[in-house]
Amino acid sequence: MRSSPSKRSVRRAGVPSKRSVSARSSGAAYQLKVTLHGAKPPIWRRVHVRVSTTLGELHDVIQTAMGWTNTHLHEFDVDGARYAAPNEIYDDPDPDVIDARSVRLGDV
Repeated sequence: MRSSPSKRSVRRAGVPSKRSVSARSSGAAYQLKVTLHGAKPPIWRRVHVRVSTTLGELHDVIQTAMGWTNTHLHEFDVDGARYAAPNEIYDDPDPDVIDARSVRLGDV
Protein backbone atom coordinates (compact mmCIF):
# COMPACT_ATOMS: atom_id res chain seq x y z
CA MET A 1 0.00 0.00 0.00
CA ARG A 2 1.40 3.40 -0.97
CA SER A 3 1.69 6.08 1.67
CA SER A 4 -0.05 9.42 1.23
CA PRO A 5 2.03 12.37 0.09
CA SER A 6 2.57 15.20 2.55
CA LYS A 7 0.09 18.08 2.72
CA ARG A 8 2.62 20.30 0.98
CA SER A 9 3.01 17.98 -2.02
CA VAL A 10 -0.74 17.50 -2.36
CA ARG A 11 -1.40 21.22 -2.17
CA ARG A 12 1.30 22.15 -4.67
CA ALA A 13 0.92 19.34 -7.19
CA GLY A 14 -0.31 20.82 -10.45
CA VAL A 15 -1.06 24.24 -8.94
CA PRO A 16 -0.51 27.07 -11.42
CA SER A 17 1.44 30.07 -10.21
CA LYS A 18 -0.46 33.00 -8.69
CA ARG A 19 0.28 34.90 -11.85
CA SER A 20 -1.28 32.29 -14.12
CA VAL A 21 -4.27 34.38 -15.17
CA SER A 22 -4.77 32.33 -18.33
CA ALA A 23 -5.30 29.17 -16.26
CA ARG A 24 -7.92 30.88 -14.10
CA SER A 25 -9.78 32.37 -17.03
CA SER A 26 -9.68 29.24 -19.19
CA GLY A 27 -11.93 27.18 -16.93
CA ALA A 28 -9.01 25.08 -15.69
CA ALA A 29 -9.84 22.77 -12.79
CA TYR A 30 -8.16 20.93 -9.96
CA GLN A 31 -8.79 17.37 -8.93
CA LEU A 32 -8.64 17.22 -5.13
CA LYS A 33 -8.63 14.26 -2.79
CA VAL A 34 -10.35 15.19 0.49
CA THR A 35 -9.42 12.81 3.31
CA LEU A 36 -10.90 12.65 6.80
CA HIS A 37 -7.79 12.68 8.97
CA GLY A 38 -7.35 9.71 11.31
CA ALA A 39 -10.31 7.68 10.05
CA LYS A 40 -9.79 3.91 9.87
CA PRO A 41 -10.62 2.66 7.31
CA PRO A 42 -9.78 5.81 5.34
CA ILE A 43 -12.72 8.01 4.38
CA TRP A 44 -12.11 10.17 1.34
CA ARG A 45 -13.74 11.77 -1.67
CA ARG A 46 -12.31 12.98 -4.97
CA VAL A 47 -13.75 16.24 -6.27
CA HIS A 48 -13.11 18.43 -9.29
CA VAL A 49 -13.31 22.19 -8.79
CA ARG A 50 -12.52 25.12 -11.04
CA VAL A 51 -9.42 27.15 -10.33
CA SER A 52 -11.74 30.15 -9.92
CA THR A 53 -13.65 28.49 -7.04
CA THR A 54 -13.44 30.50 -3.81
CA LEU A 55 -12.38 28.80 -0.60
CA GLY A 56 -15.89 29.50 0.68
CA GLU A 57 -17.34 27.60 -2.28
CA LEU A 58 -14.80 24.81 -1.75
CA HIS A 59 -16.13 24.46 1.79
CA ASP A 60 -19.62 23.94 0.32
CA VAL A 61 -18.29 21.35 -2.15
CA ILE A 62 -16.61 19.42 0.68
CA GLN A 63 -19.79 19.55 2.78
CA THR A 64 -21.81 18.07 -0.07
CA ALA A 65 -19.22 15.47 -1.07
CA MET A 66 -18.88 14.18 2.51
CA GLY A 67 -22.64 14.25 3.17
CA TRP A 68 -22.23 16.78 5.98
CA THR A 69 -24.76 19.43 7.02
CA ASN A 70 -22.55 22.48 7.68
CA THR A 71 -23.02 22.39 11.45
CA HIS A 72 -19.44 23.27 12.47
CA LEU A 73 -17.16 26.23 11.86
CA HIS A 74 -14.37 25.63 9.38
CA GLU A 75 -11.00 27.11 8.54
CA PHE A 76 -8.47 26.51 5.80
CA ASP A 77 -4.78 26.84 6.72
CA VAL A 78 -2.52 27.40 3.72
CA ASP A 79 1.16 27.96 4.44
CA GLY A 80 0.29 29.62 7.75
CA ALA A 81 -2.43 31.91 6.35
CA ARG A 82 -5.88 31.28 7.84
CA TYR A 83 -9.05 31.49 5.74
CA ALA A 84 -12.63 31.17 7.03
CA ALA A 85 -16.11 32.60 6.60
CA PRO A 86 -16.76 35.57 8.87
CA ASN A 87 -18.66 34.61 11.99
CA GLU A 88 -21.18 37.30 12.93
CA ILE A 89 -21.76 35.67 16.34
CA TYR A 90 -18.55 37.16 17.70
CA ASP A 91 -18.36 40.91 18.24
CA ASP A 92 -14.57 40.84 17.91
CA PRO A 93 -13.61 38.74 14.86
CA ASP A 94 -10.05 37.46 14.60
CA PRO A 95 -8.14 40.00 12.47
CA ASP A 96 -5.70 37.30 11.32
CA VAL A 97 -8.40 35.31 9.52
CA ILE A 98 -8.94 36.15 5.84
CA ASP A 99 -12.48 35.96 4.42
CA ALA A 100 -12.58 32.63 2.53
CA ARG A 101 -15.33 33.97 0.26
CA SER A 102 -12.90 36.46 -1.29
CA VAL A 103 -9.98 34.12 -2.05
CA ARG A 104 -9.87 31.87 -5.10
CA LEU A 105 -8.36 28.41 -5.03
CA GLY A 106 -6.03 29.30 -7.90
CA ASP A 107 -4.55 32.12 -5.80
CA VAL A 108 -3.45 29.91 -2.92
